[in-house]
Amino acid sequence: MIVMNPGLAAGAIIGAIVVIGVLAAALRGNYEKTLRAVATSAGLAYERLGMPGVAHRLTGFVDGRPFTLLVAPEGIGSGRYLHERWELRLVGALPGGFAAGKKGWLSRASAGTVRVEFGDPQFDKHVMVEATNPREAWFVLEAPHRRDALLQLAGLGAIVAENRVMFHKSGLDNNVATLQRRLATLRQIAAALDPAPSR
Repeated sequence: MIVMNPGLAAGAIIGAIVVIGVLAAALRGNYEKTLRAVATSAGLAYERLGMPGVAHRLTGFVDGRPFTLLVAPEGIGSGRYLHERWELRLVGALPGGFAAGKKGWLSRASAGTVRVEFGDPQFDKHVMVEATNPREAWFVLEAPHRRDALLQLAGLGAIVAENRVMFHKSGLDNNVATLQRRLATLRQIAAALDPAPSR
């Protein structure tokens, strides 16, 4: 039987907590540096949320469209981990109740809306579309560049709803180029879907 000195055990526990705290602070610092670089390159504002800097927010305008990226922990207890929540608001209004995303993620139409299929098996296989008035949804679906944008949206795992292009991801890609590419993709999708021209 091994008997450990209570003072040594307490010291080991405190030491482990300090090491974990230092590692967590270093990771937060890296996230902050990465997000600041993305903000600077896109002309966005960076904000650290909370004293320990566990959450971060980028805000501003991308092509005249309000933009937010929130990086914050979600979950309970030790299951908490960082999430990326991207949102690019469209300036123009899509048809009432229009929403689209990867088929399977949106499994059925929301209350007050109906599913709309385009009639192209390849498109309908990957993208689910819903709207209050199916005829109005054709404003979006009839244009090939908008259908392409919806396919790209579904491929990314993003959705468009309530006149917002949204993408949520667990974890943070701590790489400036990866985050810049993600922003460029969302920007391209929003430009194709927005009834109002880019500024």
